[in-house]
Amino acid sequence: MKALIKGALAHFDLRIVRNSYFESLTQKVQALQSPQHFLNQFEIIKQCGRGLEGQAIDAMEFCRSQLGQDLFVLCELQFKRNGYFVEFGATNGIDLSNTHILENKFGWHGIIAEPARVWHKALFKNRQCHIETRCVAARSGEQLEFNETESAELSTIKKFSDVDLHRELRQAGKIYQVETISLTDLIDQLGGPPPP
Repeated sequence: MKALIKGALAHFDLRIVRNSYFESLTQKVQALQSPQHFLNQFEIIKQCGRGLEGQAIDAMEFCRSQLGQDLFVLCELQFKRNGYFVEFGATNGIDLSNTHILENKFGWHGIIAEPARVWHKALFKNRQCHIETRCVAARSGEQLEFNETESAELSTIKKFSDVDLHRELRQAGKIYQVETISLTDLIDQLGGPPPP
């Protein structure tokens, strides 16, 4: 009888879960930063594939990305361990990070880059991977004007300051020079990712 019920539910892509599992999921959902954050992660979990949903749900509480990018990578790579990442715009290494969970829960190594000076102290405190403070750009060794804003997560290269919906928040930013490094040079300097 149990198999018949499970089979009928599976036909409609449904399943029975223990109440404790449901309560655990509810607590994790309540702990999320915003309804949109939950919806993005929920959509990713739905596409994660049979057998991986439980791992995705368990990972949700450690995800720090804005739109579930970290959870997407984990699902796409079937919760791979010991991978390699490169992330630009690392903030403090935790908030809005696409790689924090990869490094701290799945043993990945890699590079995070953040030219905004406001984040550097916290970044070096919060992360163990290679931290690059130069601005990743097309060519190495150039100087760019960087706009560090009061809402520091909106900081950007000055020439991009007014190309999106945050232009008004960037108008009073602090402008300073940053040195550039190309992605190719950055990876070459570090010896690149380890072989698979």
